[in-house]
Amino acid sequence: MKKFSLLLVLSLGACVPKPSANASLVTFDIAHQGGVVKTYWRKLGDKPSKEFALGSNNWVLLIFKDPYKKAKIEQRYLEPGIYYLASFELQVGDRLLKSQGTLPRWRTGWDKAHNKPLFLAFKVKPHTPLKLPPIELAVRHILADKKRGVKESYKVNFLFNDKEGVLIQGAYLKSF
Repeated sequence: MKKFSLLLVLSLGACVPKPSANASLVTFDIAHQGGVVKTYWRKLGDKPSKEFALGSNNWVLLIFKDPYKKAKIEQRYLEPGIYYLASFELQVGDRLLKSQGTLPRWRTGWDKAHNKPLFLAFKVKPHTPLKLPPIELAVRHILADKKRGVKESYKVNFLFNDKEGVLIQGAYLKSF
């Protein structure tokens, strides 16, 4: 079984398409207080189905493990263009919080009326490596208060220090 699995992984790895000549290496560092976070990114103008996820195990490991893993620094080769955070999911205790309640391919993180991202975006230039500043998702739990009519909820803030101005900031950055 182990030999078959290894052979399968190696043969599938050989089929992975190589990045184009214009692609640039982008480094992501997105975390949630040392916990589990999964982000879905899209290139502006691409079909919704062409999004990519960061923070999840690859599909082969999904058979053997939990679909979520601890946040870590990840790198991807991306074509030139503007990429935006379409949605995100994070685990708080035994709950899974989602930025939008629909299927990932229907979630959109782009405000078409104002032509800007809802959360975050960045621009990739050809042949230019890009390192995004570390982004922390800070979660605040708001307890239910029946006397005041407050329902239980969570507030998420994006914390980062963008000295170089790499990130394009959206409307829902401070409290979502």
